[in-house]
Amino acid sequence: MRLFTKQAGKRLVILGAILLVVVILTNSFCTIIEIPPYLVKRPARLAFVPAQHGQGELFFHPDHKKIPILILRGSPEELGAQQGHLLQPQLEAVMNSYLERFLSWGNNKKIAEDARDSMKPFVPPRYRRELEAMSQASGVSFERLLLLQTIIDEPRLPFCSVVIASGPATREGELLFGRNLDFPSLGIAEYYSLITVFHPERKKSFAAITWPGFIGVISGINEDGLALAMLVSFDGGTNIKGIPSIMLFRRILEEASDMDGAMKIIKQARRTAPTNIAMADASGQSAIIEFTADDVAVRYSKKGLLYCTNWFRTEKMSPGGGDERYGKMVKLAERYYGQIGLTETIDILREVPITRINLQSMVISPRKRIIYLSTGSIPAAKGEFLKIDLKAYLE
Repeated sequence: MRLFTKQAGKRLVILGAILLVVVILTNSFCTIIEIPPYLVKRPARLAFVPAQHGQGELFFHPDHKKIPILILRGSPEELGAQQGHLLQPQLEAVMNSYLERFLSWGNNKKIAEDARDSMKPFVPPRYRRELEAMSQASGVSFERLLLLQTIIDEPRLPFCSVVIASGPATREGELLFGRNLDFPSLGIAEYYSLITVFHPERKKSFAAITWPGFIGVISGINEDGLALAMLVSFDGGTNIKGIPSIMLFRRILEEASDMDGAMKIIKQARRTAPTNIAMADASGQSAIIEFTADDVAVRYSKKGLLYCTNWFRTEKMSPGGGDERYGKMVKLAERYYGQIGLTETIDILREVPITRINLQSMVISPRKRIIYLSTGSIPAAKGEFLKIDLKAYLE
Protein backbone atom coordinates (compact mmCIF):
# COMPACT_ATOMS: atom_id res chain seq x y z
CA MET A 1 0.00 0.00 0.00
CA ARG A 2 1.36 3.45 -0.96
CA LEU A 3 1.63 5.81 2.05
CA PHE A 4 2.09 8.95 -0.06
CA THR A 5 -0.22 9.36 -3.03
CA LYS A 6 -0.23 12.00 -5.72
CA GLN A 7 -3.50 13.35 -4.31
CA ALA A 8 -2.01 13.59 -0.83
CA GLY A 9 0.93 15.54 -2.26
CA LYS A 10 -1.41 18.06 -3.83
CA ARG A 11 -3.20 18.47 -0.52
CA LEU A 12 0.09 19.17 1.25
CA VAL A 13 1.02 21.78 -1.34
CA ILE A 14 -2.38 23.48 -0.94
CA LEU A 15 -2.08 23.34 2.86
CA GLY A 16 1.40 24.86 2.70
CA ALA A 17 0.16 27.69 0.50
CA ILE A 18 -2.69 28.39 2.91
CA LEU A 19 -0.29 28.46 5.86
CA LEU A 20 2.00 30.87 3.99
CA VAL A 21 -0.90 33.23 3.32
CA VAL A 22 -1.95 33.03 7.00
CA VAL A 23 1.58 33.93 8.14
CA ILE A 24 1.75 36.91 5.77
CA LEU A 25 -1.67 38.19 6.84
CA THR A 26 -0.89 37.61 10.52
CA ASN A 27 2.36 39.53 10.16
CA SER A 28 0.52 42.55 8.80
CA PHE A 29 -2.34 42.18 11.28
CA CYS A 30 -0.13 41.81 14.34
CA THR A 31 1.84 44.89 13.38
CA ILE A 32 -1.25 47.00 13.92
CA ILE A 33 -3.32 45.38 16.65
CA GLU A 34 -0.43 44.10 18.77
CA ILE A 35 -1.31 40.42 19.00
CA PRO A 36 1.84 38.61 20.19
CA PRO A 37 4.13 37.00 19.33
CA TYR A 38 5.66 39.74 17.21
CA LEU A 39 6.62 38.51 13.77
CA VAL A 40 8.71 41.63 13.22
CA LYS A 41 11.72 42.13 15.48
CA ARG A 42 11.40 45.02 17.94
CA PRO A 43 14.04 47.71 17.49
CA ALA A 44 16.42 48.47 20.35
CA ARG A 45 15.12 50.90 22.95
CA LEU A 46 16.96 54.22 23.17
CA ALA A 47 17.14 55.56 26.72
CA PHE A 48 16.36 59.19 27.52
CA VAL A 49 19.51 60.95 28.74
CA PRO A 50 19.25 64.04 30.99
CA ALA A 51 20.67 67.10 29.23
CA GLN A 52 20.22 70.82 28.59
CA HIS A 53 20.09 72.90 25.44
CA GLY A 54 19.54 76.63 25.64
CA GLN A 55 16.64 77.18 28.04
CA GLY A 56 15.39 73.63 27.52
CA GLU A 57 16.12 70.69 29.78
CA LEU A 58 15.42 66.97 29.87
CA PHE A 59 15.42 65.13 33.20
CA PHE A 60 13.64 62.43 35.17
CA HIS A 61 11.14 63.12 37.92
CA PRO A 62 13.13 62.86 41.17
CA ASP A 63 10.71 60.36 42.70
CA HIS A 64 9.97 58.35 39.54
CA LYS A 65 13.05 57.68 37.45
CA LYS A 66 11.00 55.99 34.71
CA ILE A 67 9.12 59.13 33.58
CA PRO A 68 11.17 61.67 31.58
CA ILE A 69 10.16 65.33 31.71
CA LEU A 70 11.08 67.75 28.95
CA ILE A 71 10.90 71.50 29.66
CA LEU A 72 10.83 73.83 26.64
CA ARG A 73 11.00 77.64 26.87
CA GLY A 74 10.95 80.57 24.50
CA SER A 75 10.05 81.48 20.94
CA PRO A 76 8.73 78.93 18.39
CA GLU A 77 12.24 78.59 16.99
CA GLU A 78 13.69 78.02 20.46
CA LEU A 79 11.01 75.46 21.41
CA GLY A 80 11.64 73.48 18.23
CA ALA A 81 15.43 73.62 18.48
CA GLN A 82 15.37 72.51 22.13
CA GLN A 83 13.22 69.48 21.40
CA GLY A 84 15.20 68.63 18.27
CA HIS A 85 18.52 68.65 20.14
CA LEU A 86 17.41 67.05 23.41
CA LEU A 87 15.34 64.25 21.84
CA GLN A 88 17.26 63.70 18.63
CA PRO A 89 17.99 59.95 19.13
CA GLN A 90 14.45 59.16 20.32
CA LEU A 91 12.95 61.29 17.56
CA GLU A 92 14.87 59.33 14.94
CA ALA A 93 13.67 56.07 16.52
CA VAL A 94 10.04 57.19 16.48
CA MET A 95 10.25 58.39 12.88
CA ASN A 96 12.39 55.62 11.38
CA SER A 97 10.89 52.68 13.25
CA TYR A 98 7.40 53.57 14.45
CA LEU A 99 6.17 55.90 11.72
CA GLU A 100 7.53 53.76 8.89
CA ARG A 101 5.90 50.61 10.26
CA PHE A 102 2.65 52.44 10.87
CA LEU A 103 2.55 53.79 7.32
CA SER A 104 3.52 50.46 5.73
CA TRP A 105 0.22 48.83 6.70
CA GLY A 106 -2.51 48.79 4.08
CA ASN A 107 -3.18 52.15 2.44
CA ASN A 108 -2.05 54.18 5.45
CA LYS A 109 0.82 55.96 3.69
CA LYS A 110 -1.27 57.47 0.89
CA ILE A 111 -4.13 58.38 3.25
CA ALA A 112 -1.76 60.02 5.74
CA GLU A 113 0.30 61.94 3.19
CA ASP A 114 -2.78 63.23 1.36
CA ALA A 115 -4.21 64.44 4.70
CA ARG A 116 -0.92 66.12 5.66
CA ASP A 117 -0.72 67.96 2.34
CA SER A 118 -4.32 69.16 2.67
CA MET A 119 -3.84 70.39 6.23
CA LYS A 120 -0.47 72.07 5.64
CA PRO A 121 -1.91 75.45 4.53
CA PHE A 122 -3.90 75.64 7.79
CA VAL A 123 -0.95 75.10 10.14
CA PRO A 124 -0.51 78.29 12.22
CA PRO A 125 2.75 80.07 11.27
CA ARG A 126 4.23 79.80 14.76
CA TYR A 127 3.78 76.01 14.76
CA ARG A 128 5.32 75.78 11.30
CA ARG A 129 8.36 77.72 12.55
CA GLU A 130 8.63 75.42 15.55
CA LEU A 131 8.62 72.31 13.33
CA GLU A 132 11.14 73.87 10.95
CA ALA A 133 13.50 74.57 13.85
CA MET A 134 13.06 71.02 15.15
CA SER A 135 13.82 69.69 11.68
CA GLN A 136 17.02 71.70 11.45
CA ALA A 137 18.17 70.60 14.93
CA SER A 138 17.31 66.91 14.55
CA GLY A 139 17.93 66.21 10.87
CA VAL A 140 14.36 64.89 10.42
CA SER A 141 12.59 66.51 7.48
CA PHE A 142 9.84 69.05 8.05
CA GLU A 143 7.43 66.98 5.94
CA ARG A 144 7.87 63.91 8.13
CA LEU A 145 7.54 65.92 11.32
CA LEU A 146 4.32 67.45 10.03
CA LEU A 147 3.05 63.97 9.19
CA LEU A 148 3.47 63.05 12.85
CA GLN A 149 1.07 65.88 13.75
CA THR A 150 -1.62 64.84 11.24
CA ILE A 151 -1.81 61.02 11.45
CA ILE A 152 -4.13 61.29 14.46
CA ASP A 153 -6.77 62.84 12.19
CA GLU A 154 -6.30 60.59 9.18
CA PRO A 155 -6.11 57.65 9.27
CA ARG A 156 -8.13 57.60 12.48
CA LEU A 157 -6.86 54.90 14.81
CA PRO A 158 -6.73 55.93 18.50
CA PHE A 159 -9.16 54.02 20.71
CA CYS A 160 -9.54 55.84 24.02
CA SER A 161 -11.83 56.12 27.04
CA VAL A 162 -12.57 58.83 29.61
CA VAL A 163 -14.46 58.98 32.87
CA ILE A 164 -14.89 62.29 34.74
CA ALA A 165 -16.33 62.34 38.25
CA SER A 166 -17.16 65.50 40.19
CA GLY A 167 -19.39 66.95 42.92
CA PRO A 168 -21.89 64.49 44.42
CA ALA A 169 -20.34 61.50 42.65
CA THR A 170 -17.06 61.87 44.54
CA ARG A 171 -15.94 61.23 48.08
CA GLU A 172 -14.36 64.67 48.62
CA GLY A 173 -16.17 66.78 46.02
CA GLU A 174 -13.03 67.19 43.88
CA LEU A 175 -13.18 66.62 40.13
CA LEU A 176 -11.11 63.67 38.88
CA PHE A 177 -10.41 63.19 35.18
CA GLY A 178 -9.59 59.58 34.24
CA ARG A 179 -8.23 58.76 30.79
CA ASN A 180 -6.96 55.70 28.88
CA LEU A 181 -5.05 56.29 25.65
CA ASP A 182 -5.12 53.26 23.36
CA PHE A 183 -3.05 53.41 20.18
CA PRO A 184 -0.95 50.81 18.31
CA SER A 185 2.46 50.49 19.92
CA LEU A 186 4.13 48.36 17.22
CA GLY A 187 6.58 47.29 19.92
CA ILE A 188 7.95 50.83 20.12
CA ALA A 189 5.61 53.53 21.41
CA GLU A 190 5.25 52.25 24.98
CA TYR A 191 8.95 52.99 25.57
CA TYR A 192 8.89 56.64 24.55
CA SER A 193 6.12 58.33 26.54
CA LEU A 194 7.17 61.52 28.30
CA ILE A 195 5.75 64.70 29.81
CA THR A 196 6.61 67.79 27.79
CA VAL A 197 6.06 71.16 29.48
CA PHE A 198 5.85 74.07 27.04
CA HIS A 199 6.53 77.66 28.09
CA PRO A 200 5.80 79.48 24.81
CA GLU A 201 6.50 83.21 24.81
CA ARG A 202 3.37 85.33 25.35
CA LYS A 203 1.19 82.23 25.74
CA LYS A 204 0.00 80.10 28.66
CA SER A 205 2.26 77.31 29.84
CA PHE A 206 0.94 73.77 29.51
CA ALA A 207 1.99 70.15 29.96
CA ALA A 208 1.34 67.42 27.39
CA ILE A 209 1.55 63.67 27.99
CA THR A 210 3.08 62.78 24.69
CA TRP A 211 5.93 61.34 22.59
CA PRO A 212 9.06 62.79 20.93
CA GLY A 213 8.32 65.00 17.94
CA PHE A 214 4.77 65.97 18.83
CA ILE A 215 4.10 69.69 19.24
CA GLY A 216 0.32 69.28 19.46
CA VAL A 217 -1.66 67.92 22.39
CA ILE A 218 -3.53 64.63 22.76
CA SER A 219 -3.73 64.78 26.56
CA GLY A 220 -2.72 67.79 28.65
CA ILE A 221 -3.33 70.53 31.21
CA ASN A 222 -2.37 74.20 31.32
CA GLU A 223 -1.22 76.55 34.07
CA ASP A 224 -4.82 77.56 34.89
CA GLY A 225 -5.94 73.96 35.39
CA LEU A 226 -7.78 73.51 32.09
CA ALA A 227 -7.35 69.84 31.16
CA LEU A 228 -8.31 68.04 27.98
CA ALA A 229 -8.10 64.68 26.26
CA MET A 230 -8.73 63.86 22.60
CA LEU A 231 -10.79 60.83 21.56
CA VAL A 232 -11.37 60.42 17.83
CA SER A 233 -14.91 59.57 16.78
CA PHE A 234 -15.73 56.91 14.22
CA ASP A 235 -19.03 58.64 13.49
CA GLY A 236 -19.03 61.11 10.62
CA GLY A 237 -16.71 61.83 7.71
CA THR A 238 -13.39 63.67 7.69
CA ASN A 239 -12.71 67.05 6.15
CA ILE A 240 -8.94 67.30 5.87
CA LYS A 241 -8.90 70.97 4.87
CA GLY A 242 -8.41 72.49 8.30
CA ILE A 243 -6.03 72.79 11.25
CA PRO A 244 -4.64 69.46 12.55
CA SER A 245 -6.71 68.59 15.62
CA ILE A 246 -3.80 68.23 18.03
CA MET A 247 -2.64 71.74 17.07
CA LEU A 248 -6.15 73.05 17.74
CA PHE A 249 -6.03 71.46 21.20
CA ARG A 250 -2.63 73.01 21.87
CA ARG A 251 -4.08 76.40 20.93
CA ILE A 252 -6.84 75.83 23.51
CA LEU A 253 -4.32 75.20 26.28
CA GLU A 254 -2.19 78.19 25.21
CA GLU A 255 -5.09 80.65 25.11
CA ALA A 256 -8.04 79.49 27.26
CA SER A 257 -8.40 79.50 31.03
CA ASP A 258 -11.69 77.65 31.34
CA MET A 259 -14.42 75.76 29.51
CA ASP A 260 -16.05 78.87 28.07
CA GLY A 261 -12.83 80.06 26.47
CA ALA A 262 -12.14 76.59 25.06
CA MET A 263 -15.63 76.34 23.54
CA LYS A 264 -15.19 79.67 21.78
CA ILE A 265 -11.94 78.52 20.16
CA ILE A 266 -13.44 75.21 19.02
CA LYS A 267 -16.51 76.82 17.47
CA GLN A 268 -14.43 79.40 15.57
CA ALA A 269 -11.82 76.92 14.30
CA ARG A 270 -11.66 75.32 10.89
CA ARG A 271 -12.01 71.78 12.21
CA THR A 272 -11.07 68.48 10.54
CA ALA A 273 -11.73 64.91 11.73
CA PRO A 274 -14.78 63.93 13.83
CA THR A 275 -13.61 64.15 17.41
CA ASN A 276 -14.72 63.88 21.01
CA ILE A 277 -12.81 66.25 23.26
CA ALA A 278 -13.15 65.69 27.01
CA MET A 279 -12.46 68.80 29.08
CA ALA A 280 -12.50 69.94 32.69
CA ASP A 281 -11.28 73.07 34.44
CA ALA A 282 -10.08 74.07 37.90
CA SER A 283 -13.54 75.32 38.92
CA GLY A 284 -14.97 71.82 38.60
CA GLN A 285 -16.79 72.28 35.28
CA SER A 286 -16.56 69.46 32.73
CA ALA A 287 -17.99 68.55 29.33
CA ILE A 288 -17.57 66.31 26.32
CA ILE A 289 -17.50 68.35 23.10
CA GLU A 290 -18.46 66.37 20.01
CA PHE A 291 -17.50 67.99 16.73
CA THR A 292 -17.12 67.52 13.01
CA ALA A 293 -15.98 70.03 10.41
CA ASP A 294 -19.57 71.27 10.16
CA ASP A 295 -21.09 71.07 13.63
CA VAL A 296 -20.50 71.09 17.39
CA ALA A 297 -22.51 69.50 20.21
CA VAL A 298 -21.85 69.43 23.96
CA ARG A 299 -22.59 66.85 26.66
CA TYR A 300 -22.51 67.96 30.29
CA SER A 301 -22.28 65.77 33.36
CA LYS A 302 -25.33 64.18 34.90
CA LYS A 303 -25.17 63.78 38.67
CA GLY A 304 -21.45 64.55 38.50
CA LEU A 305 -20.54 61.84 35.96
CA LEU A 306 -19.34 61.95 32.33
CA TYR A 307 -18.12 59.17 30.06
CA CYS A 308 -16.68 58.99 26.58
CA THR A 309 -15.19 56.48 24.13
CA ASN A 310 -14.89 56.73 20.34
CA TRP A 311 -18.42 57.43 19.20
CA PHE A 312 -20.78 60.37 19.42
CA ARG A 313 -23.65 60.19 21.90
CA THR A 314 -25.76 63.28 21.19
CA GLU A 315 -28.73 62.99 18.84
CA LYS A 316 -27.57 66.10 16.99
CA MET A 317 -24.38 64.31 15.86
CA SER A 318 -26.21 61.19 14.60
CA PRO A 319 -24.45 58.60 16.77
CA GLY A 320 -23.76 55.26 15.14
CA GLY A 321 -21.98 52.35 16.77
CA GLY A 322 -20.39 51.87 20.14
CA ASP A 323 -18.80 49.20 22.29
CA GLU A 324 -19.02 47.67 25.73
CA ARG A 325 -16.46 50.01 27.31
CA TYR A 326 -19.00 52.80 27.76
CA GLY A 327 -21.47 50.53 29.54
CA LYS A 328 -18.75 49.12 31.80
CA MET A 329 -17.73 52.60 32.94
CA VAL A 330 -21.34 53.55 33.65
CA LYS A 331 -21.91 50.40 35.68
CA LEU A 332 -18.78 50.80 37.79
CA ALA A 333 -19.19 54.54 38.39
CA GLU A 334 -22.76 54.03 39.55
CA ARG A 335 -21.59 51.29 41.90
CA TYR A 336 -19.03 53.67 43.44
CA TYR A 337 -21.34 56.69 43.31
CA GLY A 338 -20.75 59.19 46.13
CA GLN A 339 -17.46 57.54 47.04
CA ILE A 340 -15.38 58.00 43.90
CA GLY A 341 -11.80 58.97 44.62
CA LEU A 342 -8.44 58.25 43.03
CA THR A 343 -8.57 54.50 43.74
CA GLU A 344 -12.07 54.11 42.30
CA THR A 345 -11.21 56.14 39.18
CA ILE A 346 -8.20 53.90 38.57
CA ASP A 347 -10.38 50.82 39.09
CA ILE A 348 -12.73 52.04 36.37
CA LEU A 349 -9.84 52.69 33.97
CA ARG A 350 -8.46 49.21 34.63
CA GLU A 351 -11.72 47.64 33.46
CA VAL A 352 -11.85 49.29 30.02
CA PRO A 353 -8.46 49.45 28.27
CA ILE A 354 -8.00 47.84 24.88
CA THR A 355 -5.37 45.61 26.35
CA ARG A 356 -2.84 45.21 23.55
CA ILE A 357 -2.69 48.91 22.67
CA ASN A 358 -3.19 50.68 26.01
CA LEU A 359 -0.11 52.95 26.01
CA GLN A 360 -1.01 55.46 28.71
CA SER A 361 -3.45 55.64 31.60
CA MET A 362 -3.84 58.68 33.82
CA VAL A 363 -5.94 60.52 36.37
CA ILE A 364 -5.74 64.32 36.39
CA SER A 365 -6.72 66.70 39.17
CA PRO A 366 -7.28 70.03 37.35
CA ARG A 367 -7.61 72.05 40.56
CA LYS A 368 -4.33 70.78 42.02
CA ARG A 369 -2.49 70.43 38.67
CA ILE A 370 -1.53 66.89 39.68
CA ILE A 371 -1.40 63.88 37.38
CA TYR A 372 -1.25 60.21 38.34
CA LEU A 373 0.36 58.54 35.33
CA SER A 374 0.97 54.94 34.33
CA THR A 375 3.02 54.30 31.20
CA GLY A 376 6.01 52.30 29.97
CA SER A 377 4.30 48.91 29.76
CA ILE A 378 1.19 47.44 28.16
CA PRO A 379 -1.55 47.55 29.29
CA ALA A 380 -0.69 50.79 31.08
CA ALA A 381 -3.94 50.76 33.09
CA LYS A 382 -2.76 47.64 34.91
CA GLY A 383 0.50 49.29 35.98
CA GLU A 384 1.47 51.63 38.81
CA PHE A 385 0.05 55.16 38.73
CA LEU A 386 2.81 57.56 39.72
CA LYS A 387 1.99 60.93 41.27
CA ILE A 388 3.50 63.96 39.52
CA ASP A 389 2.81 67.46 40.77
CA LEU A 390 2.92 69.62 37.64
CA LYS A 391 2.32 72.92 39.40
CA ALA A 392 5.99 73.80 39.84
CA TYR A 393 6.85 72.80 36.26
CA LEU A 394 4.03 74.96 34.90
CA GLU A 395 5.10 78.11 36.73
